[in-house]
Amino acid sequence: NLGVDKVTTLFLAPDFEKAPVVDAQGLPIGILTKTDVLRWHWQKADAHASTVGAIMSPVPLILSDHTSIARASALFTRDQLDSAVVVSPSGRVTGLLSCQQLLAWLRLAISAQTAL
Repeated sequence: NLGVDKVTTLFLAPDFEKAPVVDAQGLPIGILTKTDVLRWHWQKADAHASTVGAIMSPVPLILSDHTSIARASALFTRDQLDSAVVVSPSGRVTGLLSCQQLLAWLRLAISAQTAL
């Protein structure tokens, strides 16, 4: 039930793009993005949408922290995603994986191959 006003300052940082939203047990229930926060600030008339849970985006993809880069890339491509929530074997959030991070890994892999 965290209010959007309370998390807005986090999203003002240049490198803060999104954050996982978890339930009381630490299990993922959504992702809050800069777009969600900006939309809320422009449409504040909706009093029911004043909590993070009310304005978050649903979790598009949940990956195990043991999922391979190749599998994650295939899922991102198939579903045209830009992010996924990464969870431990118990289902607790351990991080977010972005398309940008996968592309950075690909750039490094290609550089390593061409250096050989």
